[in-house]
Amino acid sequence: MQRDDWKFNYTSSALAQAALNKMTHHTERKKFWQETYENVVKEIKAAGIDVSESSADYSSVSNKLLTPQVMVSADLQRKLSEAFQKIKIHDGLISQYDSWYQMLNANPSMTLEADLDDYMFFYGK
Repeated sequence: MQRDDWKFNYTSSALAQAALNKMTHHTERKKFWQETYENVVKEIKAAGIDVSESSADYSSVSNKLLTPQVMVSADLQRKLSEAFQKIKIHDGLISQYDSWYQMLNANPSMTLEADLDDYMFFYGK
């Protein structure tokens, strides 16, 4: 088979809609992880422990080393770190798909060739 060489044509408007769908998905996931993060912080604070969030900036995907830290059970620290990292990941993906959406939506009638990797980027699960 030559499926590695196959190309498919998509309109920019179809890809823009796919990018918008992905952006919406990642926005919902980010909201879930923000709520999870806030619940873990509440759980930690309910135990009488302060959470230092001064260096926690989950809007900055490039700031990978600074995460909120507490001296608490390993399970709560794991939950806090996982939620924080997931927020950063989804925030970066929202930005990426938003950029694609803007560019593709600005040129809705263009026809573009897409391969399997392109398809997976816009439509993959």
